[in-house]
Amino acid sequence: MKDITVFLTEQLEQSNITEGKVTSEKDFREFATKMCKEAHGDDFDEDKCKEAIDGFLKDHKDLVDKGEWAELVGTWEQGFTK
Repeated sequence: MKDITVFLTEQLEQSNITEGKVTSEKDFREFATKMCKEAHGDDFDEDKCKEAIDGFLKDHKDLVDKGEWAELVGTWEQGFTK
């Protein structure tokens, strides 16, 4: 089993959108979806992923409004370490 840090680093390297390149909601959704697909593999459910991303962005509306995409990415990644 991979260490979560190794897993997340690999995901960032494989994704077309990296943490430093997330500059919009569209970028964030692509990044978050990629992480969900990789984390859940064959159990990936696109509807559940979209629902999770929608809820996350709603819960962090203040950061979305400020354009704090790096902070949002970091917070999203932390959800995968629990």
